[in-house]
Amino acid sequence: MYLRKKWPRLEKNRKRLRVNTGYYGKWAKDRELTFEEIKDNLDAGKPWTLRLKSGGDPEVVMKFKDGIRGEINVRQNNLDVVILKAEWNPNLSLCPCSG
Repeated sequence: MYLRKKWPRLEKNRKRLRVNTGYYGKWAKDRELTFEEIKDNLDAGKPWTLRLKSGGDPEVVMKFKDGIRGEINVRQNNLDVVILKAEWNPNLSLCPCSG
């Protein structure tokens, strides 16, 4: 439900602060809305985006042993993934999954 006109300003602030860009944590203002709040926003005609909510914690480091690169350390992903936007345009990364 975040307004598009605010997004460029938020991204600029995050770049200035040198934090990861994307929709997560304190930057995800609508992430914890109740069902009633979501319904009220939809009834009011506010723009919306359907996302898969990530449960990852970027402070947690996971270790993998890769056959070519050896041991790899990666942080968990905490970015929510866009599935569908109010304009009914699917996210391009999901297009290969559609049949």
